Amino acid sequence: MSTLTTEIKELRTQLSALHAEPVRYGLVAWTAGNVSARVGGVVHTHSTYACAWAARGEPVPCMLTAMAGELGGAEIPVGPFALVGDDSIGRGIVEILAGQR
Repeated sequence: MSTLTTEIKELRTQLSALHAEPVRYGLVAWTAGNVSARVGGVVHTHSTYACAWAARGEPVPCMLTAMAGELGGAEIPVGPFALVGDDSIGRGIVEILAGQR
């Protein structure tokens, strides 16, 4: 088995285990979010605070040292509202992240 195949198998195992974490920490309810991975990782949640900022249509301010270290002091952008079912969510993400780090 190639190294890449082994790494992908390990990543799938880790990813499967990570799906329990957003629920455990109260970041999502039921299936309102997901965890995915690709060379790095993306976490999608509908946590109370993320939803509040998104509902206001404002970027999440950099308020914690951990955020500043990870994001370089930048705000976390919030994408535009989009209905589920077509590619408008993806297009909105690409648009909002254009020029971002």
